[in-house]
Amino acid sequence: MAQPNLIVFDLDGVLIDTTHGKEIYLAHKREHPEEAVFHYENGAYCYLDTEIADGATALNELSERGYSLIYLTGRRVSAKDATLQSMQNMKYPVNSCCLFMKSSKEDDTVEFKETMLKQYQDDYNIIAFVDDKESNRKAGENLDIPTYETVEELLQAIEEER
Repeated sequence: MAQPNLIVFDLDGVLIDTTHGKEIYLAHKREHPEEAVFHYENGAYCYLDTEIADGATALNELSERGYSLIYLTGRRVSAKDATLQSMQNMKYPVNSCCLFMKSSKEDDTVEFKETMLKQYQDDYNIIAFVDDKESNRKAGENLDIPTYETVEELLQAIEEER
């Protein structure tokens, strides 16, 4: 039996623009550093997230075409509920079962992503890993997974294969 096709996405810088939230966080941090970090770690700034370049439309179309989608992010699990709500508000196809987050700030993001990609290779044909950071894409490349920096690059590659 053929394994289902899976596409793995990073969030920040790929699907979500966090610029405004970071500005508010940094301003808050100057005045109340401990409070700002606590709020950041728990997703209090996620409501300021914005969608990048029709990402939700593209991912919903991929999902409708039969691709399985998961999300690997360097965000902390303490912000999972807020991140899910933000993604749902932007209309991304997401639920808690397909969003994977680091357990703490100290966890190495590249190691986390490579470990998760390895786990999913057992049950899925991972056709792409989309991440805006070169160091994270190397995790996919190390596992012979095609990598892309943007959703647009991924969509172009899929169309070329059709």
